[in-house]
Amino acid sequence: MKKRLCLFGIVVGITCSLLCGCSNSENDHNERSDITESSVSSSPESSASSLPESSGSSSSDNSIIGAEKYYSEHAEVISVTKAKESAKVQSEKDVTELLSDRGFETENIVTDFTMDGVYLDESEIEDSSTEKHPLYKMLYASESDILWNIYIINGVVAAYPVSYNLVSERDAILLITESDTVMSYDNSSNQFFETVPKESEMIVRKVGKINKETLDKLTIGGLSEL
Repeated sequence: MKKRLCLFGIVVGITCSLLCGCSNSENDHNERSDITESSVSSSPESSASSLPESSGSSSSDNSIIGAEKYYSEHAEVISVTKAKESAKVQSEKDVTELLSDRGFETENIVTDFTMDGVYLDESEIEDSSTEKHPLYKMLYASESDILWNIYIINGVVAAYPVSYNLVSERDAILLITESDTVMSYDNSSNQFFETVPKESEMIVRKVGKINKETLDKLTIGGLSEL
């Protein structure tokens, strides 16, 4: 994989932390941000690293407890899956083909984590690699002039309209999905969480398929009506 600047961190810090516990450096890769890294909420919720360790408990146990506590406070938890046990995790090659089939240019797909939950410097993936990662993301500028963050987490695609959420007067951020649930990844516990977020935290709107055609048709005004 090729190393690159943290482009997603540059986009005003607007990424969905309910989707991923992404951090900006290897030193703090176990820190869990709040529901968003935007102004919706500014203080982090309980992270595994901040939980008091009781006698005889491991840091791994505390990470799992912290992750489950965080998601249960912000959403209805539908299912929890250990990343290394999931059969739905895709390789770099798989994700490249998936997004290409959906009409996207695939030069800027990146990942942040290994399958062990270890934080990486943001790296571009290789379209021929069979290496797997729990989470992938890509920036897309649509024909309707909306900047999107596209996420692939445990085989599930979601799209975050950065441009819209910057100007929206809604009380919560908007996320476009293909189902009524949101797939998230927590690297501190190395688990996937399928959830239904509270609407006060995230507005989830379902479309038939997240592809270039769908995103190009969505405008700022159209997103406001979803």
